[in-house]
Formats: sequence, structure tokens, C-alpha cells
Amino acid sequence: MTEGAIELPWTARISRPTPFDPPEIFARLRDERPLRPMTFADGHEGWLASGYDAVRAILADNRFSVRRELAHPPVTMPNAQAQAMFYAPVPPGTFVRQDPPEHTRYRQLLAGQFTLRRMRQLEIRIAGVTRDCLDAMAEAGPPADIVQALARPVPSLLICDLLGIPEQDLTTFRQAMDTVLDPDSSPEQVQQGYVGMLAIFPDLIAGKRAHPTSDVYSDLINGSDLTDEELITVGLLLFAAGNETTSTMIAFGTFALLEHPDQLAALRRDPSLIDNTVEELLRYLTDPAACSERRCRTSRSAAN
Repeated sequence: MTEGAIELPWTARISRPTPFDPPEIFARLRDERPLRPMTFADGHEGWLASGYDAVRAILADNRFSVRRELAHPPVTMPNAQAQAMFYAPVPPGTFVRQDPPEHTRYRQLLAGQFTLRRMRQLEIRIAGVTRDCLDAMAEAGPPADIVQALARPVPSLLICDLLGIPEQDLTTFRQAMDTVLDPDSSPEQVQQGYVGMLAIFPDLIAGKRAHPTSDVYSDLINGSDLTDEELITVGLLLFAAGNETTSTMIAFGTFALLEHPDQLAALRRDPSLIDNTVEELLRYLTDPAACSERRCRTSRSAAN
């Protein structure tokens, strides 16, 4: 072990006061030494960055990489097949696992699609979908399942609008995604889930080539040099990023406010606090974006 390294087994990370609060040990480690050597649960030696300045410097430094082949699993893989899947080469278009300049190419293509005009149009749609969901919850009366009534349908419908994915494909896609994100799924089931998610894209791409529509995916298909394989991967990443992360944050954010009624009351008194509230929830709820709803069912809250 490196001299001065601390033992920080994986169990320390999941020893939370509640499933929704950051582990208390990280506050102490951040205050004592924001960048320090650490030992993974399997004996692998690495570094723990817990201070804001240290993390920001690392994320801005191109000497650090997101490439899969350079990564080390944070926990011991349960079997050889799971380890092989972790290190498997990523398909073309997986920009979240690429460094510049490859990443830059995709970033520029995608950034050009999220125009101010399109976002303003989407904002109107967001308000309408959210209002419809809330009206349905009020009509049904308490208790309400936040996940099923609000957190899942809002981002799902909006990402379908943004990408031009037919709503009839949504159920199939979400079932496959649930399988992929379920920690109890076997490697074989996870692989089948990925196959199920990818299956909707070839016909979708062909249809948008023949009959373009005014959505992000049509513009990428008809206005870029991306191959079909790249388009499939990019479509999958955009759907997952705009869907699962958003739905879990809506659910966890609602739960956090209900668990802190003083903060909820302050927000109700002054709705102008909403922007800062969202930013703080994103900072505080460190794990929900990586959790599936199946794994986090205790986040479901009753709403009046």
C-alpha cells in the first residue's frame, strides 16, 4: 500500500445516514485532505478527490481520461462475464467515453442542435406536460405515486418529442432500460436489455431519412456525416441521459423537499428560489442519477 494511503472500502461509500444523504465520511475527508491516496475494496490503489477545487481541476485537465480501457471498476466484478462487459470496447458514437478531439466532434454536432429557439419551444411543452400530470394527480387524489405519475412520464414524453421517437416505442424502450439498470439483472439480461433498446433505432433512422421531421434526431441524421452505427449510439445516449437521470432527480428532489419541510415552505413563499433550489438538489443528491427507480423505490413519496 502507498505510504499514507487510507483504507476506504466500498462499504464506506454506501454507509449513508439515509439512502438519500451523502455519506458523512466524505465531509470529513474533504476538510482534512481534499486529494489523497485511497485503497479500493479489492486492494487496487487510486486517488480520492473530495474537494471542489481538486475535482474541478481534474475535470478540466486533459491528462485525465474517460476511456473505458483505462478505468478500474470501483467494486469487484461478480464474475468474468461482468468484467468483460465493463472493459468491452465501446461502439462508435459513445462520446461519453471519448477524450478530445474525438469527443469534441460529437459535442459540436450536438451543441448546434440545442438552439435557444428549440429550447424555448420545449419549455412550453414541458409546462404543458407537467401541468397535465399534476392535474391528473389532483383528480385522482392522495396518495400519489410521484415516480409513476410525474417523474417518469414528464421526461419520457419530452425526450420523445425532442428526438422524434414515436410514443409507441417508449414502453418497449423503458422496459429494456429497467432491465439494464436493475442491479438484480444478470449479465445476460443486461445484454438482452441493450439489444432491446437498440432495436428501435434502425427503422427510426430509415424513416427520418425518408421523411425528415423538425426534431434533433432528424437534423443529426440528415445534416451530419454520422454513420448509422454512430447515430444509433448517440440516439441511445441522448434518450438515456434525458430520461433516466431526469426522472430520478424529480423523484429524489421531491422526496428531499418533503423530508425538509422548512426548505419546502421557503420555496413556496418565494418561488424565485427555484433556480438555486434545483442547483442545490443536483449537488446534494449525489447518487440518484446513477440509481434506477427499481433500486430506489423508497424514494416514492405521497403528495397532497
